[in-house]
Amino acid sequence: MLMRGKQDSMKKLGYAALRLAQATVVFIVVAGTIPAACEEAHTNAGSSSPEQQAAPDAQASPSIPPWFVFFALVNVYPKMESERLVSIYDNAMRIAAPGYDDAMTVGDLRDLHLLWAPHFGLGRNLSNHWALFVQTGYTGGKVRTKEDDRSIFAGLPLHTDFEIKRTALYAGIGLDYFPFGMPVLQHYDSWGERLCAAKPVLGGRATWTYATYRARARTSIKPFDSMRHLGVELSDEWLIPSFNGNIGVDVPVNEHSALSFNAGYTWFNRRDYDFNASAFTIGFKHYFR
Repeated sequence: MLMRGKQDSMKKLGYAALRLAQATVVFIVVAGTIPAACEEAHTNAGSSSPEQQAAPDAQASPSIPPWFVFFALVNVYPKMESERLVSIYDNAMRIAAPGYDDAMTVGDLRDLHLLWAPHFGLGRNLSNHWALFVQTGYTGGKVRTKEDDRSIFAGLPLHTDFEIKRTALYAGIGLDYFPFGMPVLQHYDSWGERLCAAKPVLGGRATWTYATYRARARTSIKPFDSMRHLGVELSDEWLIPSFNGNIGVDVPVNEHSALSFNAGYTWFNRRDYDFNASAFTIGFKHYFR
């Protein structure tokens, strides 16, 4: 049974890696055609100002600032399979009080697209194609559901109080590769020009995450809740390494800044059934010349 479970995990990992590789190839091909299409549209427009004529030369030999800082928000979608155990509590409470609604969990916030993790970092451009950086961040929150429902015990109100709290402190190192070079940082007159100057990027991040978890449930019958109640509390913590692979695009804003967008998947060394997650990142970079 254990061997079969490991084999299934390896199959899932291989399938995810294959999908990521396929998406990477497609993304590079599509993204690589954008600058050519923009250049062709620019040429067909008949524009021939000195600044526009100089743009190809500037892009051929861009000046790459060595250092940059960045801030980003990551919309994450972890599996959270351990929260399925909450259904046992929900079913028991529904028997005692038929009008009981399910307790809200962190997984419910995920399904509502409300899990956003902030992080910031410092990086150095090694060349026109490679950027190395360190990053750190913290996120945490509590979900609490309190209800009073008519119970099967002489119709007295059943008071339920369910709470889940999760936190994550993380830090790591990342490496980005720009197959067509980094976007040129210069003045742009419109967002159309900025989008045409965008460049695709492939990234990898190795991260350590310190995660904590606490769940607490209390149940009582009113008006006797001040005298006696049933309660249970569970808590745990982990320090887990992970790897994230992603594909995205950097869009230049001006001479000193750029916007970053990427999508990827994170694999954790342990508790993958809880923490493995797809992630979508929006970031802002500021460069120092």
